[in-house]
This record gives sequence, structure tokens and C-alpha cells, in this order.
Amino acid sequence: MHRRFRFSLEPVLTVRHADRDWRRSALADAARRLQTLHAQLDDVRRTLAALRQQTRGSLASGTIDLPRLQSWHGYDTVLREQLGTLQSEAVRAGEEVERQRQAVAEADRQVRELEKLRERQHERWKVALARNRDFGDK
Repeated sequence: MHRRFRFSLEPVLTVRHADRDWRRSALADAARRLQTLHAQLDDVRRTLAALRQQTRGSLASGTIDLPRLQSWHGYDTVLREQLGTLQSEAVRAGEEVERQRQAVAEADRQVRELEKLRERQHERWKVALARNRDFGDK
């Protein structure tokens, strides 16, 4: 019997570790994308709020500058369209983050499964080695 334990599925375990690492990286990328979209959404919302505040302020002053109001209205429309687009992208990005989380969880499960198998085989190997030593001593 060999004096050194050898796990026959070590190459598979190595591949599973690499796959898990790749999936973790993909999850981090997806999470960063989602975070970026949320920051962009916040920026557009702040800009919309500021624009609406300016419009209310201008109307409250009693002087109506029609070209300026039309310009603000056009900008408001563009910002709302941008907000809708960003919201849709954020939903898709959130779904991608969830898919990546599930993939990482599955990769983790596969790695743990092989590591437990390796541990069980190693324990069996140690028991067999001890039996062989005991048998050789007699």
C-alpha cells in the first residue's frame, strides 16, 4: 500500500475550484454592474428633482419664460426616458446577479461534495494503512 494518500479525483476537484472562482468573479462583475446602474438611477432622480424644483421656483416667481419652460420640459422628458431605460437595465442586471449567485452556490456545493469525498477516502486510507501496519507487526 502506498505510504502517501492520492485522491483519484484531484484533477476534477482542481477544475471545480477554478470553475467556482470564475463564477465568483462573474458574480462580482454582475454586482458591480448593478451597483453602477443604481448610482446612475440616483443621479437621474436627483437631476429630475432639481429640474422640477427649478421649474416650480420659476413659476412661483410670477414670471413665465416660455422658451425656458419648453426647454426644461424637453429635458424632463429625456430624463424620464433615461430613467425608464436605466430601471429596465437594473431589473435585468438584478436578475443576472441572482443567476450568478445560484451558479456560485451550485459550484460551491460541487466543490464541497468532492472535498467531503476526498476526506472520507483519506480516512479510509488511514484506517487501511494502520491495519496493514498492525498486520505487519504480528
